[in-house]
Amino acid sequence: MNILINAVLVPEPDLLSSEWVTVAVDDKLYRQLVLSWNRVSAAQAAAILGAATADPAGVSLSYLYPVTNANVTYTVKVYAARVSVLREASGEVAYAPLALTLREVIP
Repeated sequence: MNILINAVLVPEPDLLSSEWVTVAVDDKLYRQLVLSWNRVSAAQAAAILGAATADPAGVSLSYLYPVTNANVTYTVKVYAARVSVLREASGEVAYAPLALTLREVIP
């Protein structure tokens, strides 16, 4: 699955889930997406986090929506990010896991 964050192709996540959440501030429904990678290199982590945080007002997220088998694009902001552990194995530095929670920006 090709996923673009702010027009940057990122590695395929091990988990992508989409849900609807209600935000108490304005009582509207927002699409929230959770992307999680079990293991990414330092360069991949920098590309993912750099693309996701490039614009505080929101970035584009594009992927193939399996229900309709069509590409969808949403404007999203980082709601939460988590990088749990920095590991080194066989001379390679990696983050395991890396998770992003992105919430749709409603105009």
